[in-house]
Amino acid sequence: MANIVSFEEHNAFGVQALIGTVFAEYQLTFEPKDYDSDLSRIPAACQGSGGAFWVIEEHGHVVGTTGVVPLSSGEAEIRRVYIHPAWRGRG
Repeated sequence: MANIVSFEEHNAFGVQALIGTVFAEYQLTFEPKDYDSDLSRIPAACQGSGGAFWVIEEHGHVVGTTGVVPLSSGEAEIRRVYIHPAWRGRG
């Protein structure tokens, strides 16, 4: 059974691996040291601004991600919504 949990540093490798897999699936360029560098500093980029970042874990593996960051008192942006290809379509 999968669990949705708040991001912790031990999830960092799994988050990057998952997002890299999804980018490769769609033939996108994944740049964790450049454009996608927010993934190496999730606490500061997401959680530090009053937002949150969650991972979906199954048996210790990250199979999904999502984050939310406030833009103003009445608006928020949903970020980094990714699901591993094998997990899609499960309802």
